[in-house]
Parts: sequence; C-alpha cells; structure tokens
Amino acid sequence: MIMRMRDIVAHHYGSLDYGIVWNTSVSDIPELYQGIEKILKE
Repeated sequence: MIMRMRDIVAHHYGSLDYGIVWNTSVSDIPELYQGIEKILKE
C-alpha cells in the first residue's frame, strides 16, 4: 500500500484524486502508525 501510494504521488501527481489522498492520510496512516508503534515496543 505505501509503495503504491508513493509511486502515484511521485509519478502521477497530475492525475491525483486529492480526496483519496486525504482519506488515506486521516484513516490509514494513523492505523499504520499504531501498528508500527506496537511492533517497536515488542
């Protein structure tokens, strides 16, 4: 997911759907952050 999002933002920025980018930022990234925090605490 992260690699695909980076590819789209870096190479296809002219056709970005900013709504999708925003939704990813506010919904998926916080969940990912919590998962990473949990892994680092182990």
